[in-house]
Amino acid sequence: MSIINTEEVIKQTESVTENLSSIDYTNAIVLKNIAIEYGTNLITAVFILIIGLFIAKKASNVFSTILKKKKFDESLRTFLTSIVSVSLRILVVITALGQLGVEMTSFIALLGAAGLA
Repeated sequence: MSIINTEEVIKQTESVTENLSSIDYTNAIVLKNIAIEYGTNLITAVFILIIGLFIAKKASNVFSTILKKKKFDESLRTFLTSIVSVSLRILVVITALGQLGVEMTSFIALLGAAGLA
C-alpha cells in the first residue's frame, strides 16, 4: 500500500495552477471570433440554399402551369421550364457561395462564356 505524500500533491497542484494561469488565450479568442464569423456565414448560406431551392422549384412549377394554361406544346413547355429551373438554381447557388465569401466574378464570367458557346 502506498502512502500519499500531501506535500508532493500540494506542490503538483500549485505547479498546475501556475501553468494554467500562464496560458495565453489570445489565440483561442481569435479562433472563437473566426468561428463565429464564418459559422454565421455558413448558416446563412445554408438557409439561402434551402429556401432558394424551394422557391426555385415552386417558381418552376408555377411557370409550367402558366405555360400549360396558355396551351404551349408539351415539349416546348418542358424545355422552357427546364431552362427556368436550371437558371434559378444556378442563381441560388451563386448567391449562397457569395455569402460564404467565394469570389464570384470569375465564376460568372465562366458561365457567360459557356452561354455563348
